[in-house]
Amino acid sequence: MPAFLREAKGFGTIEMGLFASLPLWGGALGGLCGGFVNDFLIRVTGNRRLARSLTAIVGKSIAAVLIVTSLMADDGRMIMVVLFCCKFFSDWTQPTWWGTVTDLGGPAAGRVFGFVNLFGAIAGFAAGPIMSYIKADFGFDVLFYFVGVVYILTAICWGFVDCTKRLVVVEEPHSDE
Repeated sequence: MPAFLREAKGFGTIEMGLFASLPLWGGALGGLCGGFVNDFLIRVTGNRRLARSLTAIVGKSIAAVLIVTSLMADDGRMIMVVLFCCKFFSDWTQPTWWGTVTDLGGPAAGRVFGFVNLFGAIAGFAAGPIMSYIKADFGFDVLFYFVGVVYILTAICWGFVDCTKRLVVVEEPHSDE
């Protein structure tokens, strides 16, 4: 984000520092609000799978629209407000993700979290060079479209997640008494 603000929008150091943090604030608030949305939908629908999937699909879909919409604005400040909202909806899925992993893992949730975090770390490691390549060869606009596509693919994947099916079954130890 700092490179985008400096290179594409001509922000100075202080202005860049202030506005670059907006998406982080959006993500923090989104996570808080998303937890309430997720819990509310579980109570209203009585369907944990629907509530979790709907929260995630809606959040990632709105984020995809917003990141592409940000390309239509010329003013860097307005773009950062849109990206604040983008990150809000993208990250409102975090509590849903945590709840889903807990549902899937049950008593072995720690193992499932470890497995998911392993693949998240691998993806995070790969994302830097991939996104750097896209930005260097195609520019910021294509990079923003790429992130939008990732959001859409994530939303689609959430349609297949069934948090009501345990991945790990932990058997209770048998006593010989």
